[in-house]
Order: sequence, then C-alpha cells, then structure tokens
Amino acid sequence: MSPAELIAAAEMAESIVSEMAAAADALTKKGKAAAVRALLEEARRHTAEAIRLRAQAAALQQRGDARSEDPEHRA
Repeated sequence: MSPAELIAAAEMAESIVSEMAAAADALTKKGKAAAVRALLEEARRHTAEAIRLRAQAAALQQRGDARSEDPEHRA
C-alpha cells in the first residue's frame, strides 16, 4: 500500500472509533455496561490499528524521501 492509502485506511479506522464512541455513549445512558465494554475494547483495537497504519505510512514516506536524496535513485 502507498502512504496515501495507509493514511486513508487510518482515517477510516478513526471514523469507526468515533462512531463506536457515540454508540457506547448512547448505550451507557441505557445501562448496557457489557455492550459498552465490548464497544470500547473494539474501539481501542481500531485506534491501535490507526496508529500502526499512520506509522507505516510515515516510514514508507521517509524511505521514499531518502531514496529521492540518494544519487543512485535520482533520475
């Protein structure tokens, strides 16, 4: 995946986290503690995945930048 694709995937994961947080809030008001815990655990997983994807995108971007500075990789 390209850095842009990785960032797009991270943004999607972050959007999912936002939706899950809103759902957890609504369920908290209804007293559904088990469902809230499950949603928040899944939200944490998506947050970790978003962080991993952004880190991977940054690493790929840095490698690309380093290659463009390397005389052997210049056009």
